[in-house]
Amino acid sequence: MAEIMTNIIQSFIGTFNGNYKPVFIYIISLVVIFVLARKKESVRVLLLFHVILTIVFFCPITAKAIMYGVGSGVYWRVLWLYPAVLVVSVAVVLLTKKIQKKSLGLIVFCVCTLALIFLGQNVISRENFDRAYNYEKLPQYVIGVCDIINDDADKNHITEKKLATSMEFLVYVRQYDSTLKMENSRDNIRGYDKRENAGFIYDSICSNGVSDYDKLAEVLRIEKCNYVVLNMDYESETARELLQRGFVTVGEYEQYAIYRDDLYNLTSTISQNETVVKFQEESTGYLIGQYASQTGQQSSFYTITDAEGHLILIDGGWEEDASYVQSVIDYFGGEVDGWIITHPHFDHVRAFNKILSGDNPPKISQIFVSDFDMEQYEKEAKEWDQIDDYKRFLEVTKNLTNIEYLHAGDSLDICGLQVDVYHGYEAKKKGDACNDGSLVFEITGESQSMLFCGDTGKSQS
Repeated sequence: MAEIMTNIIQSFIGTFNGNYKPVFIYIISLVVIFVLARKKESVRVLLLFHVILTIVFFCPITAKAIMYGVGSGVYWRVLWLYPAVLVVSVAVVLLTKKIQKKSLGLIVFCVCTLALIFLGQNVISRENFDRAYNYEKLPQYVIGVCDIINDDADKNHITEKKLATSMEFLVYVRQYDSTLKMENSRDNIRGYDKRENAGFIYDSICSNGVSDYDKLAEVLRIEKCNYVVLNMDYESETARELLQRGFVTVGEYEQYAIYRDDLYNLTSTISQNETVVKFQEESTGYLIGQYASQTGQQSSFYTITDAEGHLILIDGGWEEDASYVQSVIDYFGGEVDGWIITHPHFDHVRAFNKILSGDNPPKISQIFVSDFDMEQYEKEAKEWDQIDDYKRFLEVTKNLTNIEYLHAGDSLDICGLQVDVYHGYEAKKKGDACNDGSLVFEITGESQSMLFCGDTGKSQS
């Protein structure tokens, strides 16, 4: 009960914020009505209503029942039931009519009006109202952010949009666009939402700050929150960490930045049969994903996934891309069914090398690579080839038994996809030592195929 009484007192004090002049005016008005018209039945009913309402508001038992229904955070709204305008108006009218002399009555009326003006509080002020700049009469930043998300979703063929956002958006987004689902709501503020993941997202983004960025990214994906809006005035660190975990920047509006989970976008399109490239019928839905390097430089990194959870990787990019590649692997289940390395150049193999040399490399069923001749490669290598990358590859894979070296003419099956190899290092004509030794292979499904050429140049045609 002590907690209930604390909420009652805080609700009363917080409503007036230290300005008890309105309370004083209200009590004086009730006294005037009681003194001048206490014999009237309507006045007795009015006074009885005030007694009952006051008991209900301050009684811990009734307060607990009301808080259970509306929430302790908005219990102060019970005070709205007091008919302040009616009571003050009736008191002024009764007091004016009581005076027989009209001129004196007019003076009393003017004095009461001035008292209300100086003792009361003007609610029609800039503190309580903002100028509307749109038909919805919502904060413009809400409309701006929602429009950016919708434009991005249309561009990327995303039909299911779920948003995790700063607190200031929670009560507005649904008023503007009901297609934007929200992970959090007022129930989180009130403490009603007991879902663990929803509570963690609320605490991380809306309340106490992030304690575990890996967990935040994981929980956002579990709850299918494919869009995140952050206030960059105090959440810039969260933004940087999410960018390192597979999120991409969509846009900015005022102090807000909008991010999309690029990994979720790939998997969601499989379930919706809206794949980027379909190799089989919609029931299978193979999907090829192409990823940009985190360095901003050219690179090669592809994933091939299906609805059954298989994962095939092609190359991986620079060493700086390793953590991003690992996050992609983790998101798709933590295991790789097949990893194809087209050739051992820095922008293709370094991420692979770093991941395999780490303390906890993922489980890889099979590794496929072009069969480079080290002696010949060393003779032909140019300054840009950086042959140490291939030496590093050989070092991190020397104890593995799951490596298959591919050659022109090889044909194999990886996760139900046919892979035909048309070119490898041994088939290389004179040309670039490393690039022209790339694997060239075609991956084929039931009705479609895609050709991967690594960095093979026209000299090999």
